Amino acid sequence: MFRKERTGVRVLLALLAGAVTSLAFAPLESRVALFVGWLLYGALLLRTEKRGHAFLVGWAFGFGWFLPGLHWVLHSIVEYGHLPFVLGAAGLVLFALFLALFPAFAALLAARWRTSPATYGLLAFPLWNTVFEAIRTDVVRFGWLSPAYGTLDTWWSDWARIGGVDWVNFGFFLTVGAVLTLLFGRTVKGRVTGVLLAVLVLAGGWGIGSFSWSTPTAPTWFRLVQPGLIVTNRPTVAENAGRLDYVTDFVKDPWPEESRGRRAVLFSESVVTVPVTSLPAADLERLRTLALRADAPVLFTGLRREGNAVYNTAYWMDGKGWLTLVDKRRLVPFGEYVPSALRWLPELFGVRIGDMTPGAGNALPQTIGEAKVATLICFENLFGTLLPELFAGGNDPTHLAVVSNLGWFSSAAKGQHLAISRLRAIESARPILSVNNNGDSSVIDAEGRVLLRFVPEGSQVETIIVEGASGDPTPFIRWGNLLRALLYLVALLFLPFLAFDIDRALLPVCVRARQRTGELGVGAISPDLVKPSVIGLTAVFQFIGEG
Repeated sequence: MFRKERTGVRVLLALLAGAVTSLAFAPLESRVALFVGWLLYGALLLRTEKRGHAFLVGWAFGFGWFLPGLHWVLHSIVEYGHLPFVLGAAGLVLFALFLALFPAFAALLAARWRTSPATYGLLAFPLWNTVFEAIRTDVVRFGWLSPAYGTLDTWWSDWARIGGVDWVNFGFFLTVGAVLTLLFGRTVKGRVTGVLLAVLVLAGGWGIGSFSWSTPTAPTWFRLVQPGLIVTNRPTVAENAGRLDYVTDFVKDPWPEESRGRRAVLFSESVVTVPVTSLPAADLERLRTLALRADAPVLFTGLRREGNAVYNTAYWMDGKGWLTLVDKRRLVPFGEYVPSALRWLPELFGVRIGDMTPGAGNALPQTIGEAKVATLICFENLFGTLLPELFAGGNDPTHLAVVSNLGWFSSAAKGQHLAISRLRAIESARPILSVNNNGDSSVIDAEGRVLLRFVPEGSQVETIIVEGASGDPTPFIRWGNLLRALLYLVALLFLPFLAFDIDRALLPVCVRARQRTGELGVGAISPDLVKPSVIGLTAVFQFIGEG
């Protein structure tokens, strides 16, 4: 029987396991830490008898995982959000506690199928952790620190060609579960099954990585400009003019003659800080001068107003004018928009947050000679589910460009963003040109390998020849979103079980809280009004509808 005095010990061990897991991501990027952390966590869950205790262990693990892994958020909150350190730290703690609910719910639901170590380790543990990682990405719009991004340069990451982050996560969790079965299994059959599945996952990843998923295309010359501009919350027209004059100097070097018709200049975000649609004539002329001096198509970002809507837009232009516009489709929660149910939160602290509109339907690539360059804007890079849209309609991009400004955050965030870009390259079998404002701009080949990495801070300009990639899309590009839909179908089938467990654990607490505040009378309680599952699902669907 699970003894009460052991609960605290297991919670502390789960916190430790989560903290070990966080070491798998930048700046340390320890793949061993990722496996050890999850293995320790899985062993704790396997030995936890009550589902309520499993929830607590999962919550503690998630908190230990996300709090140190996202420490860089605090810098942004305090430095640019202008909140006191104490309030900023409290906000980070609350955010980590919220994200930790997802592994906690996975632990709660998986505990129902703990009939044996083999059933738990080879089915329930990998399945529910994979499902709730997918939900975290799509519902919260924040799949940062997903285990898949900690598996780079291993055979697990190669499964991204087949099923993206979901298959990488499932393969990783299945391997952890196989080791758990080997260590704690009750039968020889269960242990052998675990070993065979682990070998299958790793051998399959090796085989996938050994296969050529694309065909090289003609090289294209790219000039990547990391300008190292000062991050500002409230830019002025004068500051914008100064920025344009400053960055124009970065494109003055001549091109090799053989690059004519096959070259482009890529700038980071925040080169233009005033809405492009309301730029004064002098700044429009500065942009034209920039494009003329570049002697090549130029990519930059800026805001675009259309009626009451405001878009974050990537612009391609040359000396003759605009070429291609791409609106940002995935906006940053609490950065570029605020869910309506939570608009009171930034207002409470007097924090200004944008109210932008997500783009749709204009993800056409820019043609540069024989190359086709599809564009993602910063945070969009976190969503592998966007990649099939870039290939829709036979577009078949040969390169992907990611333009960002991570100057709001510390170097750890930049390294973690680079890892995300690397997995996008593996999923799509396309090279990625990632340009950041002040650090860790990079060029990644179609295998996910880093060919060039800029200085961590400050300005740098590099001209590099990058072969494109073409050919049939990877299985993930063809069917990746369908595979995620199947995951959600599984989640919906078992949702009543999860709701039952949540309500059984938390309903008494919610009822007592409502009674104390006088909202419910002792003799006239309506449980449906206070069920945590109902409240939570209502909030989730509202969030999805607005994202």
